[in-house]
Amino acid sequence: MLILWRGDCKGNRNAVCEKGRQHAQLLLLKVQEEHAEAEEEPEKAKMDHAISGLGVAMERTFILLKPDAIKKGVVGEVISRLEKANLSIVGMKMLQLTEEMCREHYAHHVNKPFFQGLVKFMCSSAVICMVLEGDGAVEKVRELAGPTDPKKAPKGTIRGDFGTDVQANIIHASDSKDTAEVELRRFFRDDEIFHRIGSFTKK
Repeated sequence: MLILWRGDCKGNRNAVCEKGRQHAQLLLLKVQEEHAEAEEEPEKAKMDHAISGLGVAMERTFILLKPDAIKKGVVGEVISRLEKANLSIVGMKMLQLTEEMCREHYAHHVNKPFFQGLVKFMCSSAVICMVLEGDGAVEKVRELAGPTDPKKAPKGTIRGDFGTDVQANIIHASDSKDTAEVELRRFFRDDEIFHRIGSFTKK
């Protein structure tokens, strides 16, 4: 029930003064806002429950398939292994790296003697960048990839099966959640990353 305040009214006792009308409008707005919030909460709860029920995993990681992956024709096999591990592709693009991009991505190697060779290799053909999403995505991809040196990587891992050396080792994978966030933002705009819908777990 809405009560109009008339405490400051003068003259006609039945007239609603201007201050009373303003007070009534404020009360009405407050009631409307509270009503709208009450309606939004159940909808939000329903959406959260629906997302949970779909098994949506929010952890994301970044990978880059190097020139040797493309030249050897193993891109499809690598992607197949990632998808079979219940990792969803939510962003993907093919591009040609430049020396400037390499300097940013491999900033920790810039002053090392092998850097120019690394740049030459990484710019020798196009590369494929991907954002993967799934439960424990960062660690899962690194396990699938295997150690950096293919000679030390077990058979059954991506590098162990297809890599040649520490440079031509097929795949770059983020080493932590924080690194993944930096790297995927380096190569993807927000509107180029999509959301995983449903659970793709094999039954």
